[in-house]
Amino acid sequence: MKLELVVAVDDEWGIGKDGDLPWYHSEDLKNFARITKAAPEGKQNAVIMGRTTYLSLPKRPLPKRVNFLMTNQSREKLVAKLSEEGEYKDRIKRYAKHKMYVVNRLDQINNLVPNLHTAFVIGGAQIYAHCIKNHADDIAAVHLTTVPGKHGCDTFIPELEDFLNAQKLIAVSGQGYGDFRYEEFRRP
Repeated sequence: MKLELVVAVDDEWGIGKDGDLPWYHSEDLKNFARITKAAPEGKQNAVIMGRTTYLSLPKRPLPKRVNFLMTNQSREKLVAKLSEEGEYKDRIKRYAKHKMYVVNRLDQINNLVPNLHTAFVIGGAQIYAHCIKNHADDIAAVHLTTVPGKHGCDTFIPELEDFLNAQKLIAVSGQGYGDFRYEEFRRP
């Protein structure tokens, strides 16, 4: 399975604050959608995320992508947690319609999406760290948006900087929008 990370960081490798993004930029969100939706005809992309990232999404599940909520909790504990937060009852019918799956391991994804093109890891910190530590050889690209400054983040991904340096990924494209900077890193 081909994995690609999609992440936005500030100058301290911060990615979140209080369970949400600490910044908003419509062009960055459009770029995220463009990247994660683009698949050849007959293929599908998947997005892989943890529970906090899932709950931070304005639309759940993300449309036009197969959504995977990756957790180390049992399905029963996750359903109970989502029910406490009002999430389970409100969204259960949409899970099937929009292809939302709960998995404990990345290798479960191939069995659920036979026509998978790319699996995009979209957060949070524990999921990124798990992929970098346990699936580094499967990561084909990193889509990195840099948000200048310090944004009072309480969630960080310092492993990403070391990963980019250790894997010798090269920037193959980049663009700026406002103060934000987007770069795509791929294996040479």
